[in-house]
This record gives sequence, C-alpha cells and structure tokens, in this order.
Amino acid sequence: MFSRREIADAVPYRVEDRLQDRLHVIVLARTCERFEGGLEELLVIVRMLDPASPRVEKLGAVIATRRAYRLR
Repeated sequence: MFSRREIADAVPYRVEDRLQDRLHVIVLARTCERFEGGLEELLVIVRMLDPASPRVEKLGAVIATRRAYRLR
C-alpha cells in the first residue's frame, strides 16, 4: 500500500499476528514516524480506506500535532 518501499519494508508483520491488529497499528505508526513524511503518507492511505470519517479526521489532527512538535 505504501508508495515508498522503504517504509513498507520497515514495517514488521507476520500473518500469525492477525489477532494483534492493535499492536500492528501502533508499530506501523511508529515506523512511519521514523521517516520524513511517513505519518502524512499513512494518513493518505487511511483516508483512502475510510474517507471523511471522524476518526480519520482525528488522526489527521494528531499527525499535524506530531509534525508541529518535530519542527521545534
């Protein structure tokens, strides 16, 4: 799903971990955060899956806050 292969390759995931989806999402977000623009790319993908949902908009606000924090 990620257009940037270096982010996709850095996300650890095994099929047998399907029951731990929440943990996978946390690892995914932390991995994306290590890459410049990674969280913003994650948001683009999440918006494709669930456009205009309140939860996705809240995620966008959290990512914007993290971006502002990193710029300090």
